[in-house]
Amino acid sequence: MSTLMIEVSPELEVRLQAQAKIRGIPVEKYLGMMIESLFPMPVVSEGATEISNEEFDAMLDALSEGIDPNLPPLSDEAISRAGIYRDHD
Repeated sequence: MSTLMIEVSPELEVRLQAQAKIRGIPVEKYLGMMIESLFPMPVVSEGATEISNEEFDAMLDALSEGIDPNLPPLSDEAISRAGIYRDHD
């Protein structure tokens, strides 16, 4: 891992700190996740090397960034086989 220094406006710094605080993580980790989401890992084919658990977790975190935390969960019926394949009795 390496360190990279960037300059941001005071307003952006406040917004970044607020978002990191909401997620309960340091602003440096939040920024790293945001940068990772801008440069996703390429799709790998058979025989490619595996990614680490940390990389996988970071990818999942980045994917979940845009999800509204107030979004209600799906019902049991909605995620059941019958609920998914309604047209295929």
